[in-house]
Amino acid sequence: MKIPARIDYALRAVIELAAGHSESVSVRTIAKRQGLSERFLEQVFTDLRAGGLVTSRRGGHGGYQLVKPADELSVADVICAVHPEFTAATTSRPPTGSCPGTSRALATLWLALSADLQDFLHGVTVGDVAKGQLPGWAVELAERGRTSIWT
Repeated sequence: MKIPARIDYALRAVIELAAGHSESVSVRTIAKRQGLSERFLEQVFTDLRAGGLVTSRRGGHGGYQLVKPADELSVADVICAVHPEFTAATTSRPPTGSCPGTSRALATLWLALSADLQDFLHGVTVGDVAKGQLPGWAVELAERGRTSIWT
């Protein structure tokens, strides 16, 4: 699965903010720590701010902060703020008539995959990732992925 750069940048930035707890962190600091383009990261923060996930503070100790605790912010919240098309693509229902005959069950398969992805993205918080303590079910899925036929 290819993750768009905008989503990757947003998640890495929000995780940095979560690690900073209640302190404001500048775009420059986050870009430097994460090896990201400062200019592109500024654009991402515009989306995060418009999405109501971060607030900014000006001045010598200025920067960005999370609006709510990282444990209350899901990975899906971040993705929705910066790339609504990604979320829409994972939640769109396939046309019911698109799988005739022997492939009829394929529509159910796509619906199950979409629901599973949404459950996953909503079930992991930014706090989980920032602390390096993913839920056990997520770690188990990652282990299964490492040993899958796709690798």
